[in-house]
Amino acid sequence: MNSALLKHSVCVLLCFGLIPVAGAATNEEMTRLEAAYPVGSVVICRQDLPGNGMAHLPTRLEVRGTVLSREADLTTGQGVATWTPHGSASPGLTLTFKVTQRKSGSGYYSRIDSASMAVSMPAAGPEGEKTVLEGMRQRLPAGEEFAPFSETDITDFPSYVVRKPEEPPSYCHKEMQELP
Repeated sequence: MNSALLKHSVCVLLCFGLIPVAGAATNEEMTRLEAAYPVGSVVICRQDLPGNGMAHLPTRLEVRGTVLSREADLTTGQGVATWTPHGSASPGLTLTFKVTQRKSGSGYYSRIDSASMAVSMPAAGPEGEKTVLEGMRQRLPAGEEFAPFSETDITDFPSYVVRKPEEPPSYCHKEMQELP
């Protein structure tokens, strides 16, 4: 996996609803958005990554994040990120992870727990999966990564779009619960 794909994935991993970031949104608007994703909620974010015309195909990155706990300004979550090449019916790579985030007055500081990360990449086999996982762990930010509120556009509440500079937008929405 190249570092550009990892950069895109880290953005979405960090911004998958545990980190709702907003287009010049205020702290109050972000608090309202957070409240729309209580413990047990699932947010789905999709991002279309361009190919490079050589080794990397255009790919759909989808991150499904579940809010596990929230105490004051500290949230923990579980994420599953899948990379599916356009035209394929199944993901070529799946990453699972845990993330913690803390809210500040202007954004969120997030950290992925590298020990919680697991990779599934059927075409690579077990040894290839170990290599990919180690590469992803090595490319994680050294500490917390900051995501300012100004990078999110709250669209059809509680849906939102994350717009990081020089990256494709990530479209996020709440997973609908089936009625019993």
